[in-house]
Amino acid sequence: MHKNFIKILARFIIRNITPSYYFHFIFFLLINKKKIKLQNQDVLLALNPFRFRDDLEILESKNKDIIIYRMVFKLQCFLFTCFYTDLKHEVHNIKKPKGRAEQLLYQNFLRSFLLLMVKKFKIKAVIGAGIHYKQDYDIAYIFKEIGIPVLIFHREGNLASEEYKELFELRCLRYKKFHGTALMVHNNIQKKLILKANYLDSPNIHIVGVIRMDSWLNKNKNKNMTRNKVLNKRVVLFSFGPGAGIMSSKPPQWPDDIERYMPNLCRGVHRTFIDFAIQNPDIEVIIKCKWDGNWKESILKLLNIDNNDLDKISNLIITADKDAQNLISISDVVCGFGSTTLLEAAIAGKAVIIPHFSEIAKPEYFQNIFYKEYFDCFNIARSSTQLYSILEKYSKKIFKEGSVQKRRETMFEDYISPCNARASINSYKLIKNYIKNNHKSLL
Repeated sequence: MHKNFIKILARFIIRNITPSYYFHFIFFLLINKKKIKLQNQDVLLALNPFRFRDDLEILESKNKDIIIYRMVFKLQCFLFTCFYTDLKHEVHNIKKPKGRAEQLLYQNFLRSFLLLMVKKFKIKAVIGAGIHYKQDYDIAYIFKEIGIPVLIFHREGNLASEEYKELFELRCLRYKKFHGTALMVHNNIQKKLILKANYLDSPNIHIVGVIRMDSWLNKNKNKNMTRNKVLNKRVVLFSFGPGAGIMSSKPPQWPDDIERYMPNLCRGVHRTFIDFAIQNPDIEVIIKCKWDGNWKESILKLLNIDNNDLDKISNLIITADKDAQNLISISDVVCGFGSTTLLEAAIAGKAVIIPHFSEIAKPEYFQNIFYKEYFDCFNIARSSTQLYSILEKYSKKIFKEGSVQKRRETMFEDYISPCNARASINSYKLIKNYIKNNHKSLL
């Protein structure tokens, strides 16, 4: 009850009292400052910071002349709910008069509030993790308006099926013009779709790549000449649910009604890996769950298998804990569906299997096929039997990538990131350039 009273009081203060009267009481709650600012460092402010994964830490560790403060996401959400009564508003392009009035009121508050933040924390640029986050939109819009460059590093880069591409383009068409100063994308497919939707002019959109991929690309660079010729005796399945790659799947991956999606594909692939483990006790079989929680239980339920039976298979590991890239490195064969791990494994020169049977092979699922124009880069299993045969072949024989590796690099650049491993360098240079040319002194 006390918490509710405090929230009501806080909302009243936010909506009705000028921010300068209370700002100095709450400024220490606004930003998560993990490091002390040093002299001559440019201060960046990250919105929705946990969406960046490790990118912020990589940028800071490589570039000592910047420091990145993280805006407290709970505060972003709280401010949002102080002004919007309908939290489902598409704030990028509000149509209803009431919603538009609420947005104008919120933005008017932000003009005063954010200006105080800039002066207090000496903010030189704002960075966001995507074009579509509602809690970021108005904050980014006003930061740009008051003279702070807003750079959006859009992280939704795996546009690998026709459905994903169409929905991304529709989102750009549905929004108003871009609300930031510049947009940084992972790859050329993203850029083409954004330009096609007329969401942003070409000079302000930059292909920078995926920062977290730099180390992986460097690790695997020129490995053609030094590839390990000893079998690891290990295969890995990056597990997927019946709703994988289907946007209508609610919840994602493991929908409530799995029979509406691809239960037979999911069931066939997982059962084949378990059978392979039983028949090949000298080979370690790892099924990597996408997240923890009830993922393993969902697999058991789908296959109608008791966990005690699986525990008897000593060479079978079902886990959510192991690092994906490390698993790729120590395995001979990688299998999955609709995951960027398949491309990461391809660039590492591994035998990579894409299952293409049961539901996904039917015409009605054509829009949900991932990487179909690059099927020549993979081992395509068109049945459970063929999947088993490929597993058997490349767990006992070294996969020789040969001429297909160049094609795999082209695929990786199309769908993930440039192979020059310069994403962090590109990002840093663009940040510094926009600070130099777009930042207006408000101090």
